[in-house]
Amino acid sequence: MTFSRAGFGALLALLLVGACAGDDPDRDAFRGPGLHAAKLQADSRARAYEAAIRTAFDLEDPGVSILIDDRVLPRAAGVDSAATVPAAVVSQLSQRGVIRGACRPRIGSKAAPRCKAALPGYVVRFSDVLAAGKDSAQVYMWAEKYDNANSGFSAPLRFERAYQLIKTAGGWRAAQEAHIPVS
Repeated sequence: MTFSRAGFGALLALLLVGACAGDDPDRDAFRGPGLHAAKLQADSRARAYEAAIRTAFDLEDPGVSILIDDRVLPRAAGVDSAATVPAAVVSQLSQRGVIRGACRPRIGSKAAPRCKAALPGYVVRFSDVLAAGKDSAQVYMWAEKYDNANSGFSAPLRFERAYQLIKTAGGWRAAQEAHIPVS
């Protein structure tokens, strides 16, 4: 088989693209395919998570209670992960009044989890903040309604959303929100 010089160049380019694509473990990821974790300081990461929480919930309502599950959502489908959000990020969220504590619900439970908290509310989990450009990022948030000791038992309610974030002078702002199907 013979190739013209142009044909050989095209074949070589195709092989290089295929070889490079094979080296990217994130290109087929369920969460943020083709994106890589952003290298952010704790304050910036906390502000990215805060932007997602403030888009999903009205934190000005005193009846809204948000707890954090510090396990990071994996890039693959599902929620099982050993990675955790750094303690400094959790501390920043708490200091700014975005979260009211922490709770680690059992994964795979059919019932709404029970958490130690003054009010019932939602427990949230996050993916890494994924770099989507120079001044933009993407983050995934899993939220699950929880009960406390006084609230009784409620039906399970879970949702996942992806947020496109834009860097601002004060941190991050959610520019778009997408609902992710929860199985």
